[in-house]
Amino acid sequence: AELGWEKPNTRAFERAVQQLGSPRHVVMIGDSRRADYDGAIAAGLQAILISRDSDSNDALVAAVSSLPE
Repeated sequence: AELGWEKPNTRAFERAVQQLGSPRHVVMIGDSRRADYDGAIAAGLQAILISRDSDSNDALVAAVSSLPE
C-alpha cells in the first residue's frame, strides 16, 4: 500500500501503525538494517532484522538468520 512516505522515514511506520492498530502490537520484520530495522526503532516500534550475512550482526540488534518452517 502507498503510505506517502518511504522507509526509513518514521512517518511511513506511523502511518502503517495507524492502519494496523496499536504500536505495542506491531513488530517490524525486515531484511534492511537501515530502512526496516533502524526506521522501525526510530518510530518506537519493536523490530527484528532478518540477516542473511551472520558476519554483519551486532549484539544490539535482534536478528535471525533462519526460521524453521
